[in-house]
Amino acid sequence: MKNIVVACLLGLLISSAFADVYMHNPRGNNDRCDEQSNDRQNNRRLFDSQNNAAGGYCINTEPMYFYMGSLLSIEWTSQHSCGNDGKVNCNYVLQFACEDTLTTSTTDGPVKDGVPAANPEQGNQNQCTGTVTTTAPSSPDTGLNEPSDYFNNCNARQRNGGLLTLDQNLNGANAQFTRQNPGGTTYGFECQEERDYYPYWGPTPWRDIAILTSRPNLCQDVYQSQSQNVAPRYFCSNNMYNSQSTCTSNGGTWNTAPAYNMPAPDCIQAPWGRDNHLGSTNDGFMARYNWTIPYLNEANGGYKTCILRLRYNISTGDYNDFLSFQADNAKLIAQGITTDPPVPLTSTSNAVSGSKPFEVQLAVDTTQFGRTFQDRSYHWALVPRPSGVDKKDTLWNVNVRGKRGNIAQVRNCMEYDFTPNILQINAGDLVHFQWTGCDRNNQDNDGEGTDRTDRSNVAQMQDWTSSFPLPLEQQNMFDSYSTALNAALLGQTNCVPVKTLNNEQSTQNCGKLNAVKKPIVNGYPNNGDQTGTGVSYTAYFDLGAMRWNNTGTYQYMGTRNNNFSNRGQKAVLIVGSQLSAAAIAGIVVGAAAGVALIAVGGLFIAGRMMPDSWAASVLARFGLL
Repeated sequence: MKNIVVACLLGLLISSAFADVYMHNPRGNNDRCDEQSNDRQNNRRLFDSQNNAAGGYCINTEPMYFYMGSLLSIEWTSQHSCGNDGKVNCNYVLQFACEDTLTTSTTDGPVKDGVPAANPEQGNQNQCTGTVTTTAPSSPDTGLNEPSDYFNNCNARQRNGGLLTLDQNLNGANAQFTRQNPGGTTYGFECQEERDYYPYWGPTPWRDIAILTSRPNLCQDVYQSQSQNVAPRYFCSNNMYNSQSTCTSNGGTWNTAPAYNMPAPDCIQAPWGRDNHLGSTNDGFMARYNWTIPYLNEANGGYKTCILRLRYNISTGDYNDFLSFQADNAKLIAQGITTDPPVPLTSTSNAVSGSKPFEVQLAVDTTQFGRTFQDRSYHWALVPRPSGVDKKDTLWNVNVRGKRGNIAQVRNCMEYDFTPNILQINAGDLVHFQWTGCDRNNQDNDGEGTDRTDRSNVAQMQDWTSSFPLPLEQQNMFDSYSTALNAALLGQTNCVPVKTLNNEQSTQNCGKLNAVKKPIVNGYPNNGDQTGTGVSYTAYFDLGAMRWNNTGTYQYMGTRNNNFSNRGQKAVLIVGSQLSAAAIAGIVVGAAAGVALIAVGGLFIAGRMMPDSWAASVLARFGLL
């Protein structure tokens, strides 16, 4: 059994303070659904996030889809530190799963986010905020990620008795009871032992994308070689037993779950992050990873429902998280690693302290002394590349992150921005402009256009220090006038001039993007008419994959959300080999080798603050200062 324990402890004993993690692209839900409040209603809906309730984005009006082989910028913020700053040991673990591993139970129905309440403009909400149950897994009132048979196996399986528990008394013997979850609380169909430890020793439905770690020396021997992408997992035919010896001695058969037959996950140095702060890394932008989306089930059209999963893990240095097991509990407790321990400041009494040594009491919760936080996306589709796009072509996704509201109202989330908002590509590369949002934000949240709604568009600018778009006749960002018009007005019809209408809430106010109708997203069903009017409106927009052959620097904005001195929504697309390799290496962060990379905000911060710097000279070449 000890070899199992070693594998998990090497992977991810995590921990310490209240260090939430929130995914911003794709939009993370933090267990939300159709709440029209800034706080979620149910932290057990789908998974255990351990995050603050004031986080997550409400349910998308339509799902996104991503082309196989395209590059997706996954972005997040985390509250506690990470990287090589020396304060904590940390990992970000990125995974995904699709319906081939999430629908193994025949009674569950499809993977789903939940069916939101109709007529959100009337304040209807909280229809899909329930917790999924084994008695009604297909209920529209709930979402569904992991399958029920996976959940049932976890409930039946003995927990790993070799794991360190410190002074926590676990109230049960199955794999839902862990040091972080001693009461065995269930969260959706998640298995809490698998949630808390990585790499997990049993089969999981999750494929690995990447591990970003403060200890990259562990990459090859632990994170990559032990990933289920490349290494099989084992389980007992009698799902009560978790080791080969107990399985076979009790009449069971020790079975193999094959590896996913994918490349080992990428494993790189984690980006630096400041503690006690949901903000940027030291390059000026939030933490991110550029994922090359794999080719899966291509012959059958890919997958209609996939989920992206992010876990954030931080570990204390107060004990050896590699070599501490259940057998070490008594020793560590004797050393004072207990809940809220008093700690003497002197080893003996003295004339000042009297008969007792000076002491302080620490704020320690041993359920959190090694801790995992989590966020997940809403579902999205994985689809083959469109006709005319070869596998050798580089294809980038450009999306919108953020939600309606001012900086206080969107707490733990973000205000609107494009992502990536600084993108350099080569001539001949493709860009897929696509975004979604929600029509169920808090009614009182600040914003333009119809209350509660998210909307974004693209309009080219002469200079991104400006607040006005160029006339369509002067725009050269897109290959045609009609495409530029579609990007700016999102295909709206039945419009009335703004001054004639004089009504920001009207669905005829195309200037505020209020008249965007629901499409059929990539041939897949959308959420249907939710307004009760016979016409469904949407935050979703898709320009499709477009090839960029003309070199140049194109700056653009979102006209509805770019509200000077309140919030900005601007971005730049640089097409062509305009920067030297050395310059690109200095201003770019990315994890997908051999492709165009994202230039990041540290260059712009340095250029603005230091006009005589190298960074300023690079920006000046493109008119970006």
